[in-house]
Amino acid sequence: MGNELTFKNGFSAYLVMICIGFLANQLTIYLLFNFVSPEFKEINNQLMLDLAQANLTAMDLSQQEIDEKMATARSIDNFALKNLLFSLAGSILRGSLAGLLIALIFKNKSEFVAPKP
Repeated sequence: MGNELTFKNGFSAYLVMICIGFLANQLTIYLLFNFVSPEFKEINNQLMLDLAQANLTAMDLSQQEIDEKMATARSIDNFALKNLLFSLAGSILRGSLAGLLIALIFKNKSEFVAPKP
């Protein structure tokens, strides 16, 4: 590469690595909670519901509103493939934004200078 780091090279290398990392993370979570140890999935879901209940109570909502929101929360499977894919997409998007900033900071300015004959 001639000792140059362009924006495209810096960002693409970063993006590939975060995609691999986040994909491995989500795949591990899916396999662990759906196949290896489904009982931990239930324990984790119950802990998340308890936390949601405490947060809703702390917001001084009426009992009817709390019951409605908790019913919605109970119907969600946090470790379903669809939800994990949405989480993966959000993680990649947030990581990409950080990568854009990092690539802008570390790129060489030489790509904007005309080559010398």
